[in-house]
Amino acid sequence: MLQWIASFLEDCGFEDLHWQEYDPGKWNLYARRGTSPFLIATHVDVHYAGRKRDFIVRDGFVFGAGVLDTRGQIAALLDAVQRTTSPAELVFFSEEETTGAGSWHFEPHRPFEGALVLEPTSFSLCVALAGDVEVRFFIEGLSGHGAYPHAAQNAIHTGHGGGPGMRGYRGFFCPASPLRPSPPPDAGENRGGRVELRYPGALYARMCAPFPASLRC
Repeated sequence: MLQWIASFLEDCGFEDLHWQEYDPGKWNLYARRGTSPFLIATHVDVHYAGRKRDFIVRDGFVFGAGVLDTRGQIAALLDAVQRTTSPAELVFFSEEETTGAGSWHFEPHRPFEGALVLEPTSFSLCVALAGDVEVRFFIEGLSGHGAYPHAAQNAIHTGHGGGPGMRGYRGFFCPASPLRPSPPPDAGENRGGRVELRYPGALYARMCAPFPASLRC
């Protein structure tokens, strides 16, 4: 895809195209037409559910979770630079949806006054950036037979609201911010219990929560 974008931008008058191979076979593309005070940045890789490549290609279309991220933004950007001759400086990252290595290794050739990052935002202009924290929990309970609930301590119940568990951490990991409402943490992975009719004695969970840009630990 980057090769196609590079060819398109050359046809639009971008005289300086720089390929950055930050890891073997992994590339960023920086393109410049004139000099702009702002950098426009986006990424070309897509998100796939569960980190599995479960895309379906049918009749020339691709179906699957995240296949439009960030295709709409890139299409709008390329249409804009084709319609104008205004100065523009663009960068297209790789691996944003996995390790973020593309953006981590990118080194601007000069300082910019600011950057416009193209991401799906439901047509809203976002003026602040939140980081995130990923936390791993291991919560112990007491395994027991389903016929004797009073003699067991369900680790899943403890972890998700029935006891201190992760509930006590939510205020810290999801502090309020005047720039946006405070969303709940995303507990993306939960593992506990092995057999039916037995209360699980342990819970392993991974949680991801946004941090407002103004928060410092």
